Amino acid sequence: MKGREYVEMGRFTSSVGLKGEMKVQLYNRDSSNFREGARIYVASGDGSIGYDVERVRDHNGTCIAKLAGVDDRDQSDGLRNRTFSMASDDMDELPEGYHYISDLIGMKVYDVNSESEVGRVKDILTATAQEVYVVEREGGPDVMIPAVEAFVDTIDQEKGVITVRLIPGFLD
Repeated sequence: MKGREYVEMGRFTSSVGLKGEMKVQLYNRDSSNFREGARIYVASGDGSIGYDVERVRDHNGTCIAKLAGVDDRDQSDGLRNRTFSMASDDMDELPEGYHYISDLIGMKVYDVNSESEVGRVKDILTATAQEVYVVEREGGPDVMIPAVEAFVDTIDQEKGVITVRLIPGFLD
């Protein structure tokens, strides 16, 4: 696995039934990468273990998956709360204007209204109505910026900069 880049895609939250199915929290709900036949990697104490995704289905808005070789509840319980990744080489190329979360982490955030740097993206919350950028500020508390058109102006991956338009008092 050396030499390849991996992108964390989500985590297994709980078992479903007795035949090894699991609920999956995908960090990007719109991702088409987590699908039947995909190869994922689950971190273990001494590296990671690769699994093929055997089946994926939606059940009332919840992603349910079955991995090859995980055939009973005991095995699926062993993966509870474990995160999984995919090799970036195996992932679909995104359309113009879309970005993988892992590409945004660490980018500088610059407010064009105050003409100042806000900080760096530390995390992105996805279990909300819209994504929220958690920006780590030097000498101040983290700030959460909704990733909506009203606040996010541009994302320049090549320069590693996200420009935002914050309203007065947003950082106070």
